[in-house]
Amino acid sequence: MSQEQNLYQRLGVRRNARPETIKKAFRRLAKTAHPDVGGNRVEFDRLHQAYAVLMDADLRAKYDLTGEINPQAADNAAAKILSMVVWAFDCVVDQVVDQGADVAKQDIIDLMRQALNAKIKEGEKVRRANDKKRGQYQKLVGRFKVRRGEPNRLQEIAQAKIAGVDELLARLSREETDARNALEFLDAYSFDQDVMSRVVAHFGTSTSTATASTGF
Repeated sequence: MSQEQNLYQRLGVRRNARPETIKKAFRRLAKTAHPDVGGNRVEFDRLHQAYAVLMDADLRAKYDLTGEINPQAADNAAAKILSMVVWAFDCVVDQVVDQGADVAKQDIIDLMRQALNAKIKEGEKVRRANDKKRGQYQKLVGRFKVRRGEPNRLQEIAQAKIAGVDELLARLSREETDARNALEFLDAYSFDQDVMSRVVAHFGTSTSTATASTGF
């Protein structure tokens, strides 16, 4: 494995570094490497690629085993984070505009963090509710009886419901991970705001409204 490809060396961490250590290393380096603060775009992209791979359990395991980086997979991981950042950005700007306030007078980064935290909290609430529902569906399995030779459609329905909840829980878990990674991404940013005029954030409501399309 060449030094150019060694993702651990890029971030200055050991191979057995915990995710928390990797996050701290990326935050520290990103604060000076980010182009918005005079850093180099190529260097920042290399740091972000290392962060995206090492913070994804599957990508990291494959990298540790083979020493190879799958650029497409790493790009996909980074794209998911950026997509969540864009969601928070749109959520904040829409709310500021709806309140007739001036975006230049708000701490946009702080409001984006509030939006992401509200999304995580709402996702946790939905996940807890569906965990309970899954437990109830599971109790039904094996309890439906039908005449010999007839297909047990009610048993199939119960099993399909469990599979549907499992799929939803997996998606919620992925989206929560993306939201938390987006929060880490924002650590490299600050916002140069004008004299503040306070916007009352209602991201819990916005997040709930978005549940139908985003899953949260």
